[in-house]
Amino acid sequence: MVMVSTSMQLIRELESLVNQYADPVNFPEKKDGSIQIANYQVTPRDGGYLVADIFGCEYAQVNYLVSAIAIASNLSVNNNITRRVKSLDHELTKHYSDAVFYEHAINKAKSWWDADIRQVRLDRTMFLARETRSELSHLIFNSLRQGKYK
Repeated sequence: MVMVSTSMQLIRELESLVNQYADPVNFPEKKDGSIQIANYQVTPRDGGYLVADIFGCEYAQVNYLVSAIAIASNLSVNNNITRRVKSLDHELTKHYSDAVFYEHAINKAKSWWDADIRQVRLDRTMFLARETRSELSHLIFNSLRQGKYK
């Protein structure tokens, strides 16, 4: 019986350790086509996403959902990184349009040499886009970690 009580105690300790740093207020919640994070709401608008608080004050409009979530999650922990995220969002948009261009150029290339050069440029653009996306994800997860220490 000692073994059972010890394992139950370990389970409770593990639960408290996991829940210690998780503030459920800062986790995204989907409602009526929009996402709410604490007092901030991300709503699809004009081909992009609008970040506003629940009182109607608009903070930013960005092109990608990951950018909007990064802004809202950081605002929820009193960390305003809107300018930085908008810059990353602009970079992501540029990389997307470059990728579309290079993909089309590869398909229309008249020689293997041209196609090969454009493929290298496409690979570089895709690498930079993944890096930018990773940085946005990093900003989101940092805000979740900061949520405990408001």
